[in-house]
Amino acid sequence: MRISDRRVFLIIALVLLFPLQVLAQSRPVDDKWALVVGISRFKDASMNLNYPAKDAADFRDFLIKEAHFAPDHVKLITDEQATRARILTEIGDTWLPHAAGPNDLVLIYMSSHGSPSQMDNEGFNYLVAHDTQKDQLYATGIRLENLAETIKERVHCDRTVIILDACHSGAARAKAGGKSLVRQGNFDIGQIPMGKGLMLICSSQPQEVSWESKNYQNGVFTKQLMDGLKHRGEFTRLGEAFDYMKDKVQQEVLRDRGQLQTPIVRSAWKGDDIVIAARPAKPKPGLPETTASEPAASSAPQTIAMSTGAQSIAPPANVASIGGQNLAVKLLDRVAILPVTGPNEIILDDIWKGFAQKDNIDVPRRLDEVGFRPTIQQVVKKRLAKFLKGKPVFTLEFAGENGGGTHDEELMTIDRNAICSGPGVYNWQAAGNLSQAKYLVEITIHDIFFEDQMGHDLAGARISAKLVSGETGEVLWLQKKKKFSRITMACHDDSIFAEVRNFIPNEIAAAIAKPIASLIKDQ
Repeated sequence: MRISDRRVFLIIALVLLFPLQVLAQSRPVDDKWALVVGISRFKDASMNLNYPAKDAADFRDFLIKEAHFAPDHVKLITDEQATRARILTEIGDTWLPHAAGPNDLVLIYMSSHGSPSQMDNEGFNYLVAHDTQKDQLYATGIRLENLAETIKERVHCDRTVIILDACHSGAARAKAGGKSLVRQGNFDIGQIPMGKGLMLICSSQPQEVSWESKNYQNGVFTKQLMDGLKHRGEFTRLGEAFDYMKDKVQQEVLRDRGQLQTPIVRSAWKGDDIVIAARPAKPKPGLPETTASEPAASSAPQTIAMSTGAQSIAPPANVASIGGQNLAVKLLDRVAILPVTGPNEIILDDIWKGFAQKDNIDVPRRLDEVGFRPTIQQVVKKRLAKFLKGKPVFTLEFAGENGGGTHDEELMTIDRNAICSGPGVYNWQAAGNLSQAKYLVEITIHDIFFEDQMGHDLAGARISAKLVSGETGEVLWLQKKKKFSRITMACHDDSIFAEVRNFIPNEIAAAIAKPIASLIKDQ
């Protein structure tokens, strides 16, 4: 049967009018790029958070290990690196505009504070960078509306996903007369201009806040998003992952906090739902690295800088390559204290077990919350600096593993994978070269114990410590496992954890700082 001329005309018209961007966005993804930003530590320390830097590092690892992103296609920026200028430069100038092609997928993830529109005189939403001042959002924050426009104008692909785990509860209280970032609400992403092919996922509704978990060291949104993206393995569609994540976030926050947190999505997407973990159809090599920091999984050279207040001290120019990293050859006459590791075990006697169970106290989590390990690191540093009288002493921190507790103005952030081959197994010469330190101090907590002593509580820890040459890896001094304990003033009281933090680290520092300092002076 012949098709009438009229039917032919209608079929041709439908084909011609079919939205071309539907066809375009249904095509295979040639390659994939991701900028991952997480800020736990801000220039204004009153805004500090617990887990965004770790969230970002975990999300970066997920993209590389499980979502088929090439390591040199994922850029991680955390804490001091994540300034307003650096973030905007990577998005709109030096990286994404040169990397992402028309048939590629770009994913931008940010975990930080965010300001709801009611905080700004003109009603705009801002992301908070490391150097943002909460009473000068216009000048120092990243306006979300402008970010969307920058991506539309400068990133040359029409498939971009922006994920915002922002507007965390708590922290960031203003000084007198200043603005506060204590959450009254999240972004209103309904106000954001949506360019073709843009999808925006936000961690909660405008009237809600976003919560960090009580049960694990992540934001609830980020953890459940990663679980959602793993739900059906590499075939999970983003819409499926969102629905899974939304339900899980609502359930967990309602159960643990008695509050509502409802993730939302807004999309100008046309065509097939994206599969984040899809293998790229035409993968390309990454761009040569020109900036100061790169995730450990990349093979690009890495330069590490030490934050000392408002300044940044970069490594000297004469460097050598060890394990694919650019490492300084000449070490400086200074001491670096590695992150304190452990405890390997928490030991509670029967009375303490009953107390913890009755009051639902998670002992390891409470020790983390009071900052037991970073306090040991800080107290040892101060005691060593006092004994060494002017010789530089600073602390090391692993990227994305901010332990909370105290904020150190003399701190170097390095990548764990660059110096560790396993838990507590260090390449000492690599650690010395990365930190440029002739001397390295390692402190290990073997166990922490709590015992009832005739109506009072005995709390203590067993630790070991060593001083290692950053040049040769030789152990110069060793403190074998030693017990440090104290009868506390608290009696089966949650306040015991703060008391443990206040006294035990001082006893540890008194025992190990003097012999270490004496040995260094004799070298």
